[in-house]
Amino acid sequence: GKDGAILVTEKRVYRGSAPNIEAVNPVGSGDSMMGGFCKAIHDEMSECEILKLGIACGTANAMERETGRIDISKVDKLMEEIEVNEIFI
Repeated sequence: GKDGAILVTEKRVYRGSAPNIEAVNPVGSGDSMMGGFCKAIHDEMSECEILKLGIACGTANAMERETGRIDISKVDKLMEEIEVNEIFI
């Protein structure tokens, strides 16, 4: 959601910010986020990029009227706006 997301791995914990958007229809955003995670893992992206793509896909879904739809050009733009930081515990 608007508070971002946390990714926990075996060795690290990351927090990703969520871009400020006007949500049109957030239904399906969690599923879209998981789809982004799966795509990033399949493409062997870094842990930070996995979190970024997941957040971008979930956010892009919330920007559309149609449930479960994302615009890849919006995902690309959102990826540039998402900041990921490692959390040290």
